[in-house]
Amino acid sequence: GEAWGEARGGDGKIATEEGEEGEEEGEEVQIEFCVTVTQAEGESLVFTCATDGETVEVSNVQHVNGDDNEDGEETSTIPYSGPNYDELDDSVQEEFHKYLEVRGIDGDLANFIMMSHLDKEQKEYMRWLRSVSNFVSEEKQ
Repeated sequence: GEAWGEARGGDGKIATEEGEEGEEEGEEVQIEFCVTVTQAEGESLVFTCATDGETVEVSNVQHVNGDDNEDGEETSTIPYSGPNYDELDDSVQEEFHKYLEVRGIDGDLANFIMMSHLDKEQKEYMRWLRSVSNFVSEEKQ
């Protein structure tokens, strides 16, 4: 058995690519996130991904052993982060995408992540407006 579907936000990175003249319409937002698939033995695959709201792009796949090595001793070494994903054969990349799709990491999730991001951004903006308004109002008194 395996546990899968654990998705957590990356480190909050949101990359944008602007059009030629920096037009807002031309901005493409990429939200980074990680997906960890863990088997019963504790071994995991950690996928570093990004989405534009329509597709999921993988940028790295890391294999992580359980907490113990084969001798039952704890390991303290930093695991190999995996090869340069873009240099992997296209068929290997395609198999990783299929592996994720079977586990629900697909266009529907990409859309959900983007909608959640936009909702959170709007809430943060509204909170910021209230805070600034309160600050300015208190300053006048």
